[in-house]
Amino acid sequence: MGKNRVRLTIAGIDLAVASDDTESYIRSVGAEVEKAVREVTEKNPRASMTLAALAAALRFCDEGHRAAAAADNLRSQIKDYLEDASRARAEAETARREAERLRKELKALREKAKAAEERAGEARAEEARLADLALQKAEEARLAAEEEASRKMEEVQRQLEEERRKADAACQKAEEEARKRAEEARRRAQDPPAPVKREGQGAYERPCQAPSQAGGLSEEDGFMSFFAKE
Repeated sequence: MGKNRVRLTIAGIDLAVASDDTESYIRSVGAEVEKAVREVTEKNPRASMTLAALAAALRFCDEGHRAAAAADNLRSQIKDYLEDASRARAEAETARREAERLRKELKALREKAKAAEERAGEARAEEARLADLALQKAEEARLAAEEEASRKMEEVQRQLEEERRKADAACQKAEEEARKRAEEARRRAQDPPAPVKREGQGAYERPCQAPSQAGGLSEEDGFMSFFAKE
């Protein structure tokens, strides 16, 4: 690619400039030089064109040095910024990795907590089941004890009823026996006994008066009065 050739007029001097830059850029640079030279001649009308050109050159050289220094400073700051950014990126990566590790640990802890909660729930359910089973067994034992006590009470009542029945039968038998004996005693008391024949005599001796006919005699005396007294 060929260089761009541009003719410029600066402070009344014509010159041709060949550059790789664009024509607009070359003309803008020429305009700045023209302005700088004019500012020098306006401030010092006695200054020659050479002196004005040197003053403009010194100005542009100073601005160039200052710009270079500013650029160096800016590059240094940019370098520091890049280093800080690199450190920040490294720290951010480290923080990201640490956050990822903590996230994984938190997830594992949550899973463990969930598993522990599930186990605790199962333990509570098992405890409740065992408690219900114990209550059920206690209730069954109570019912069995009550049933056994009722059965024994019925057995005791049956035995007592049997003993009462036997006692009633014995009493009834004793009363019947006593009644028969009393009836027999009354019968004997009412019916006179047969005459007693004494030895050596031809006649019978009349027995004594029955207890029912004798006054002032005890039961034993009345009973014994059936027999003749010698």
